[in-house]
Parts: sequence; C-alpha cells; structure tokens
Amino acid sequence: MKIHHNFKILAAAAATAATSLNATAALTQWQDAVSAGPATAATHFTIVSTGTQVDVGTLTGDRAFEFIINATSKATPSSALLGTFEDAGGKQALKFDQWNATGNFGITSFGVEDFYTTVASPSGVDTHVVFTFDGTKTDLYVNGVFQTTVKSAANGDVALALTGMQGLGGAFNAGGYVDPLQGSILGFASYDSSLSVGDISARYAAFAAPVPEAGSTALMGLTVMGACLVRRRKS
Repeated sequence: MKIHHNFKILAAAAATAATSLNATAALTQWQDAVSAGPATAATHFTIVSTGTQVDVGTLTGDRAFEFIINATSKATPSSALLGTFEDAGGKQALKFDQWNATGNFGITSFGVEDFYTTVASPSGVDTHVVFTFDGTKTDLYVNGVFQTTVKSAANGDVALALTGMQGLGGAFNAGGYVDPLQGSILGFASYDSSLSVGDISARYAAFAAPVPEAGSTALMGLTVMGACLVRRRKS
C-alpha cells in the first residue's frame, strides 16, 4: 500500500511538472514570435503579479499592446492590465474587467469616460490579449480572434494615448496602483505601430502550439521512478 501511495504522489508530481514545463515552453514560443517582428517598443517577459511600473516606449500615432495573462474576472469592481493617471502617459487604462465588475474588457480615459465592450474576460485561464490602434479605431483581439472595435457611447471610435511610463498589472497613480489586476501578466509587449490580423494570429498560434516534449519527459521520468519502486518491492 505504501508503494502505491508513493506512486500516486509521483504521478501527481509528474503531472504538475509537465504542466509547468509546458506553460514555460508555450511562453518561450510566444516570446520567440514576438522577437521575430514587427519590432517592439518594449517587452516585459518577467511574470507580474502586483503593480509594476514599465516604460512602454515613446509611442505616436498607431500603437498596440499585447499580453499573456491569467487573471480572475469580477474579483474587484475594476481591474487594469495597463494604465496611468499621469497626463504625460496618456491618462488611460486598458481594462481586463471594466467598472463595475462587468466581467468584460474595456478602456478607460480617466476623468473622461469608461468605454465598455460585451467581450467577456476569460477567468483563471492563460489568455492572449491584444489592443491595437490604427490611428482611427481600437480593436480588441482575444486568443488570436477579433472580438470588437471599442466604442465611446457618445463619440464613436476610441483612440489610444498610452505612452511612456505605465503601470503593468494596475493603473499607476502617484506612486501606487489603482484597479489592480487579480492575477498575473505572464508576458507583455508594446508596439509603436498597429498589429495586423496576421501578426496577431501568428503570435497566438505560437503560444497555443502543442509542446508535447515537456509532458513526455515528465511521464518518462514517472515511468522510470515507478519501475524502480516495483523492483524495490519485489526485492
């Protein structure tokens, strides 16, 4: 019985290791796709689980922001992927969960308007998200698929103004963070250009591509350890 119990522990450990290795490999594949171009203005490939200040680059005209995230929707009234209250940074935020706990993506121009969508924020799963602005309109893509063009209730298309220093995982405000994300940003990239449908789908495809090697390695290790336990029991 003890051998069986140990084998179950090993099985659980191997499954956890395989999941972790696969997630890491998927992020590496996505990072490689990002590095292949179009050129980025900035990247942040370290996991962010609390508000962190980043420089997204001096962005003018067209721009885009790309995220790999795993966060909880409706955990707070509002949560931001990226943003700042500072005028110099554009005084905007890209929302994972728009006010007030809508469970949907959105954009906020602080002191002006909350821009709403009907696109649900995937909760508790690794998700690829892109906001891209072509100089006229801002489009939202989730997992490589176009979802909506973000609109103002009164003024039509929404322009992105985010530039320079921003809060990642929360909107930066006077040394602190407002609307903190309830979860983690696993990777981030900004661009001083819009991203095409092909660019976005290629990046998501890289992230979503199967990575069987990691799982196979872990399972092979489990098999070897299990065989050793059986031999010990027989002896």
